[in-house]
Amino acid sequence: MNVSNFVAKYLEKKIKNIFTVTGGGMMFLTDSLNRSKTKLIFNHNEQASIFATDAMARVSGKTQVCFATSGPGITNCVTGILSAWQDSTPIIVIAGQSKSKETIQFSKIKNLRQHGTFEANAIEILKPITKFCKQITNPNSIKYYLDKAFYEAQNLRPGPIYLEIPLDIQSAKFDISKFKTFLPKIEKVKKLNINLLKKYLSKSKKPVFLLGNGINIAQQSEKIKKIIKKLKVPTLTTQLGKAAIDYKNNYFIGHTGPKGDRAGNLAIQNCDLILILGSSLHSQTIGWEHKKFSPNSFKIQIDPDKSILKKNKIVNLKISSNLKIAINEIGKIVIKKKFTEWHNKCLKWKNDYQVILESHKRNKKVFNYYDLVHKISSLIPKNSTIISDAGAAFYIMGQAFRIKIGQKYIIPGSLGQMGYAVPAASGVSSIINSNVFCVTGDGSLMTNFHELSVIKKNNFNIKIFLINNGGYMSIRNAQKEFFQNNIHGTNYKTGVYIPKIREIAKFFNIKYYKCTQGLSLSKNFNKEKKFKRPAIFDCHSMKDQKIIPALKSRIINGKLVAQSLDNMYPYID
Repeated sequence: MNVSNFVAKYLEKKIKNIFTVTGGGMMFLTDSLNRSKTKLIFNHNEQASIFATDAMARVSGKTQVCFATSGPGITNCVTGILSAWQDSTPIIVIAGQSKSKETIQFSKIKNLRQHGTFEANAIEILKPITKFCKQITNPNSIKYYLDKAFYEAQNLRPGPIYLEIPLDIQSAKFDISKFKTFLPKIEKVKKLNINLLKKYLSKSKKPVFLLGNGINIAQQSEKIKKIIKKLKVPTLTTQLGKAAIDYKNNYFIGHTGPKGDRAGNLAIQNCDLILILGSSLHSQTIGWEHKKFSPNSFKIQIDPDKSILKKNKIVNLKISSNLKIAINEIGKIVIKKKFTEWHNKCLKWKNDYQVILESHKRNKKVFNYYDLVHKISSLIPKNSTIISDAGAAFYIMGQAFRIKIGQKYIIPGSLGQMGYAVPAASGVSSIINSNVFCVTGDGSLMTNFHELSVIKKNNFNIKIFLINNGGYMSIRNAQKEFFQNNIHGTNYKTGVYIPKIREIAKFFNIKYYKCTQGLSLSKNFNKEKKFKRPAIFDCHSMKDQKIIPALKSRIINGKLVAQSLDNMYPYID
């Protein structure tokens, strides 16, 4: 047995599907994989492969594997690897490479730009954005590094791994008797001082929980909801952590951040204690002026990543801990104190400051974004997976989509890369080929629209809601606001051509529905949902709608001043 055959046999026991683009630099690997029980799904661009792999890992909670060829194959993966690094997604990228002696790594020559055919020094490129990188130079080490990759990808704070296998190593035989065993270094996990947490909660009059994407990564949503109900603490989420708690939960108040909602931001700015679970406290969560974030509260952050804890100067108590263990310990806390008055105040904010308004329904020709998302939210059933794209879809879905029980919500979070949703939906559908829904914009679709062919080829049952606003609406709005209407690169007149969506759907032989304001979306969706096939709902929307409420800087005495989260536009002061 050679190395490639071993890799294929090894992955059979762990992985159901692998997304890839075939290439000469990994020809032995793909040949072996194609003969194995693992299903190969072929994309047109490696970026799509890694987006699909990322989404598979998020929805399954397990490490997933992507394959890429050498040179441009792996560099096409960089955006997806960076996204997985920032969003803590456990993926392994296995790439082919030139023969060992034709690699820059082998040469050890500084500043050498290229050595072998179609070669790039991917190890040095990817070191800063992976948990570890390794070029396999000894066939007998293959099992050791595969074991290490699967362990490291999901241990402590999850993240991406990169393994590179040169062509001569792919085809090489190995001596199983010389296999080295990988023995993980088990770090002692500190137990939480629950008495300390109990003390702070008992002293508090206005506490909140802030849940980030770490809750979803650790698959602790159900446990944390039981704790919230038991302790009766108002709860907020970040945009990435949106699926941690359903909208109708009596203790859910809202989302924080510059593009959060007013209720969530009022709650976080007026509380006296924040327990932060699974959030890095990104500026998209706490605002641009960090000192203005909840200035009168005592902040407790629990996170496995010590660098995250070190970064956040505004946190009062930092606890480095595995999130699963931490939540298990928090579940043991019993307090007699009730926060009824504070909870009722938070619920009043939630009721008084609805994101979706009656005025959003007045346009009879095209969709108001908020009304559109409200309709999409009402149509998608419980226990579904929703994948949203960057741009307008990211912001509007974040504000207005109402999570139901059992729903999973996947977005290109920290990096905000356009074109994520369509290939990501393919990844999810390869695991769960039902109740998979994709929300994307026309600009985002054009980034990876060729991946519709993958959806059609595999008959993935994905229903795509497309926000058709003439492309790049969020950038166009910024150009109008900050640059005196100097529009460039955001519509047809200034260089961006987006074909008719109907023609794109026809080209890929995907069922198409044109949807305008009124009943057409609901009617078409109800007609289509009985069919197990892909479909596009082309939702014609307002071209230049503002995203509000939103945090805006204000010019005061000629100076641009960042506002606190409780002072969102339109201003209520």
